[in-house]
Amino acid sequence: GSEQVAKSMTEMSSVTKNTAASTKQTASAITSLALLVDNLNAARGRLPDAAMRRKMVEFIDSLG
Repeated sequence: GSEQVAKSMTEMSSVTKNTAASTKQTASAITSLALLVDNLNAARGRLPDAAMRRKMVEFIDSLG
């Protein structure tokens, strides 16, 4: 009867809350992975040579 309906509704509510929490965790993990990929891609390529490093130092010094 109505007790079974109430019990089923409580269970469905619990499942819904757990699903929502898991969805948020998944979204957070995907964001972290996307940032990791971005950081790894930024690390690719050639390193600056001596001339470029001097320009970079001059630029930073000009900011202060």
